[in-house]
Amino acid sequence: MLRNWVEDGERVEGLRVSSVAVRPAGPQEVRALKKRIAELERANERSSRPVQRFSLGGVRPPTGVIVAYIDAFRGRFDLEPICAVLTEHGITIAPSTYHARTVAPVSPAALQEAYLVYALSHPVGRGLGRVRGPQTPSCCPSRWPGCRP
Repeated sequence: MLRNWVEDGERVEGLRVSSVAVRPAGPQEVRALKKRIAELERANERSSRPVQRFSLGGVRPPTGVIVAYIDAFRGRFDLEPICAVLTEHGITIAPSTYHARTVAPVSPAALQEAYLVYALSHPVGRGLGRVRGPQTPSCCPSRWPGCRP
């Protein structure tokens, strides 16, 4: 084992000739090696680019999240300065978009989700200790599939 280590060190330093016979590469091997080098260079180029972090809504947060953020700071700052600072930091939103989003009616999908969240967070039969049979929460609209009034 020590002898192998010494021989490897001598081969690296050029003091010993490798015992493996080196044969010349054929044209197919040269092409394959050039192709592999090109692939590795492309992979290296991709890995050296800056990494972008993606959230669930894409590159920027969903408009609803931005509107909620603006609502949180609306008492301290006016709308235009908040939109300007967000735009400087890469989250573009116009004051007109904010106004359109705040006066827009709630979509049916959002309303259905709110009903579902309420139904799941307020279990049926509270205080009874158990649930007796299939019951429908009072908030469950009859148009939902599987809900029985």
